[in-house]
Amino acid sequence: MNERTFRLNIPHSVSYIRRRCRKVEREYLFDPFTVAIRCIHAKDAPVAFRVATADDASFLVREYDSKYWWPLVRPPDGAVDADLFGSLVEREDSGAIKAIDPLVWRSALLRSVPRRDFLSRTDIRKIEKTDFEARKLGAQRGASRLMIIDDIVHAEAGEPMWFVVRGQRDFELHVGSSQFDRPSGFGCEIQGLAVGPRLSAAKEGLAFDLVEAPEELDLLAKKSIEIVRRISLEKLTANNPRSIAPFLCSEILAEDFRSSIKLMSNFSRAFFARRLPILYAAAFKPASDRGAGLSILEELATTDDEDVARWYGDRIMAIAKDIVRRSRSRLTDEDDDAIGSLA
Repeated sequence: MNERTFRLNIPHSVSYIRRRCRKVEREYLFDPFTVAIRCIHAKDAPVAFRVATADDASFLVREYDSKYWWPLVRPPDGAVDADLFGSLVEREDSGAIKAIDPLVWRSALLRSVPRRDFLSRTDIRKIEKTDFEARKLGAQRGASRLMIIDDIVHAEAGEPMWFVVRGQRDFELHVGSSQFDRPSGFGCEIQGLAVGPRLSAAKEGLAFDLVEAPEELDLLAKKSIEIVRRISLEKLTANNPRSIAPFLCSEILAEDFRSSIKLMSNFSRAFFARRLPILYAAAFKPASDRGAGLSILEELATTDDEDVARWYGDRIMAIAKDIVRRSRSRLTDEDDDAIGSLA
């Protein structure tokens, strides 16, 4: 397997104290370093899905090493080839940098200065903290989730899912990635529905994997919800898709619940501590100890507390109950590995 290297500047923060000062200041710096992106031939990454749209913006999702790889695009240039990607990285384009490390702040990209220049003009007594090694590891990890397939840059972004999005007059059916960690709007982004609308659809319980989509879309039609379909998704491999959408929806909605509790007054927090103890406890635990978001939605969906129902309203309660219903009918022991990989 070949590799292509790219030299880039990833900003990192430094907290420091000047001589004859006590105040801790912070600056964004960058040091150039190199990351490597794998290069393979298309024959080694067979097409797993074909997505076709009415506006002729069709694309292919490929499979390699049991992962799904989506082409990067940069409007209006189209697909991003390796040379274009290299020139964008060299120009410190925010889209290309965030394709490598999605956690880089755009403000840091705009404000960062070369470390050598900063140290030469700043009289520093002590370096309190720096996240250079963490950012370097993040960039290397991000580069491992990129691949050049027949000269086109692809990103590992999970299997495709259906998303029902509210339009101005009706609902529209879209295809997008099942992973939500790649930003949109910076250029050099994966094809398919942008991450913002995908998150909104998931919070509404309107994200469906390929296993459950036919049945769930029929249920929506029976509720007189008209959905405009201007896109098609064709599965071209023999691999069975995973049933992951209920879990994803529950995680995204539960995170909204957890975040809202942190902003509440002590009086409101006490209400949740008494009425929804699982949700309350999860709001203040580190991510590794929170448990699955599905347990939070199950607590909400099964409560008979009228005050809780009034707090969240009929719509949110209905969404929670529907996601729990889908999880009970779809998630099986065979999905444990899939859920573990998404947690």
